[in-house]
Amino acid sequence: SLANFAKQASIKLHEIPEDWSEDCIDFINRLLQRKPEQRLGFHGADELKNHPWIKDLNWKKLALRDI
Repeated sequence: SLANFAKQASIKLHEIPEDWSEDCIDFINRLLQRKPEQRLGFHGADELKNHPWIKDLNWKKLALRDI
């Protein structure tokens, strides 16, 4: 039905593998937001880069394909 189509997709905490962190799930769920203005990254790449799950990633090494 159309009502089911309109539901927000998300990963529930009880559905995740044991080795996934809550920050990881939050990151994914925020990328899955139906409304673009509510999606992580809508306000720019820094919004993504500053998320707790990937905030410590070395972006320079990633750009150089060194990691």
